[in-house]
Amino acid sequence: MEVLRVRALVLAAGALLVIAILFGYIIALLSSVGGASYQINTEGVFIFENGKWKRVVLEGMPWIPADERVYIVYFRNLQCYHCQRLDPIWIQFVQKFRNKPDAVPVEIVCTWFEVVCRDPTAKASFSAYGIKVTPTLLVIYNKTIVNLHYGVLDSPEDIESLISEGMKNYYNQTGRTG
Repeated sequence: MEVLRVRALVLAAGALLVIAILFGYIIALLSSVGGASYQINTEGVFIFENGKWKRVVLEGMPWIPADERVYIVYFRNLQCYHCQRLDPIWIQFVQKFRNKPDAVPVEIVCTWFEVVCRDPTAKASFSAYGIKVTPTLLVIYNKTIVNLHYGVLDSPEDIESLISEGMKNYYNQTGRTG
């Protein structure tokens, strides 16, 4: 009889733990997508357009730009210390440049690279772009990676400089003018 009571308590505790974890994920999702919050606290691929983050779901296919705009893509892991150091700078960048059409912010988030990533689009994107270090910032223009940075930056202006350098690289390599 005592063994049954202990098993019932263990099962109840396990069920409560699962409910608490699910509740935490739901709260994080609701607080990070579609609202005024600039911080994303859940796995996925997100594009910042019209003043808010929009989730991209591609059924396990990687995110690839669908047009020729300039994109600044931030690959991050939720459990990455250096990503946590870059996050406030990234948020300042998104806030500061949100109304400028210079570059569209994209955030691709896993818990820990492809190894621990439940979002199939984010997982496929980490794989397709060969991301093995975070934080990683890519500047993509005309569907081409024109600049790449690994590690933490000091200011939102440093992110803007990555974009400018990437565009200069693109125009120098292609002979086009911008």
